[in-house]
Amino acid sequence: MKKYCKYALLGCLILFSGFTVSAQDIEVTFAGELSGDPGEDVALSVDVSNLTGLNINNFDIAFSFDSELIRFEAEDIAPGDLINSLTANVTDDDRVLISYASSSPIEGSGTLFKITGRLTGEGVNGSGLTITELFFGDGSLNVIPSVPHNITVRSGDDSSTLFPPSLLSPQNAATDIPTDPVFEWTSEPEAESYRLIVARDAGFNYIVVDSSGILSNTFQLADLDYHQIYYWRVQSELNTESSDWAAVFNFTTRMVTSRESQNDIPQRPSLDQNYPNPFNPSTTVTYSLSQTTNVTIDVQNLTGQTVAILFEGQKRAGTHSIAFDASNLSSGVYVYRLQAGEFVQTRTLTLIK
Repeated sequence: MKKYCKYALLGCLILFSGFTVSAQDIEVTFAGELSGDPGEDVALSVDVSNLTGLNINNFDIAFSFDSELIRFEAEDIAPGDLINSLTANVTDDDRVLISYASSSPIEGSGTLFKITGRLTGEGVNGSGLTITELFFGDGSLNVIPSVPHNITVRSGDDSSTLFPPSLLSPQNAATDIPTDPVFEWTSEPEAESYRLIVARDAGFNYIVVDSSGILSNTFQLADLDYHQIYYWRVQSELNTESSDWAAVFNFTTRMVTSRESQNDIPQRPSLDQNYPNPFNPSTTVTYSLSQTTNVTIDVQNLTGQTVAILFEGQKRAGTHSIAFDASNLSSGVYVYRLQAGEFVQTRTLTLIK
């Protein structure tokens, strides 16, 4: 049976992080979803943000690659729509070097150059392409690389194997993200749905949301904490099967403004009725705090046994929401409880399967 090999790449692993995008930054995107059998040619384009007025008439870009998975040749690297010539070399230690210099500055946004490569094997490289140099103009401007992604070479006798998606947004190590972000990942052809987990730690011990059965490749959360780092991952689902987890991304939410801080503080703590109710299998619990305090939100059965802890830790003053996935519970009536300092309030929810 013919072996199946799929090579998926939307970007590269970047060794730079911590930049804040400004009007004088240059954004470079390694783009292209590449797939095929061993020996098939695949394409990658390198795009750039608007360079008009920045007086950029030269650049140097270099990256390394895994020659066991893909090969590049210098003659297969061609200028894009922004330039009409370039110098390209592929070294013996598996690096691609691209240089450009002109007396006239580059104007506009678009494709700097295109690369054609050839798939050469099977396997997985979790590091992707590795950028080793990004230099534009006199080097005084920040160069912001694209979203990091893995190279995944998919092989096997069964082309229907379930694979994890690639995470798109929020970008890895992104900062100043709103507290109601939209999460996005690539669509997997064999996936029926997806599972998203967002946590406050890299070990996923302090989970903010764990939602399965997501039918699209986007999901929006609300009411994350300000100026907090979060970690997220996604896996594909098909019936009772699940893929491996995608590579973990993290991001940091933005700072709260003084106006938001004044306007969003409730006068007293409270626990709202979950919505939807009745539900199957997920619902949302909303609660309000009048001051920053330690909070516990748990779910108990009617005999008083704790069956789930939705959150345990410190929360800022304001209104918060948290998802509750009861997939592992039986149908019935449960009690959910908010304990915030000395304040305690309970309500009931109904799970119908």
